[in-house]
Amino acid sequence: MKNVKHIVVLCTETPQTATVQEVVKNWRKKGLLNILYSQPFLVKGDGELERLKHYYYPDKKSPTEQIITPDEEGIYLVYIGGTDKDGNPSHNISQRQEEALFDKLVELSDKYPESAIIGIKELPGMENFSTCFDARAWLANYKPAFLEEKETELAA
Repeated sequence: MKNVKHIVVLCTETPQTATVQEVVKNWRKKGLLNILYSQPFLVKGDGELERLKHYYYPDKKSPTEQIITPDEEGIYLVYIGGTDKDGNPSHNISQRQEEALFDKLVELSDKYPESAIIGIKELPGMENFSTCFDARAWLANYKPAFLEEKETELAA
């Protein structure tokens, strides 16, 4: 079994309407191939999860891409979004994305109980990526729909 030390949560720094192909192109442009090669879970705008396995061996376009290795200690959970259509930072995660993100975090935490859930900004050299999404703050403040329903029920 993989030795997972951290579950890394981030946004793609693309508009929420970006396609998987646009996300991959953007990551390649930014040099984020270690994430790409780590087969991240991608949360689309409608909350659908996709494991990017079919992008594991993208066409080699430069010599540096051939030496990139996956992050063997991390699992990446990424939602499409984080910027508006003009590229400005935007906290635009949808409710369906939040629910899917939370559910997957619970599943991965159960599978890898020793791992820490962190934002990508907490990894060395990644301080300036995914600046519009603070994973720890989101996790501390997020309330799943079933808890909100229960609170409403109890208050009535």
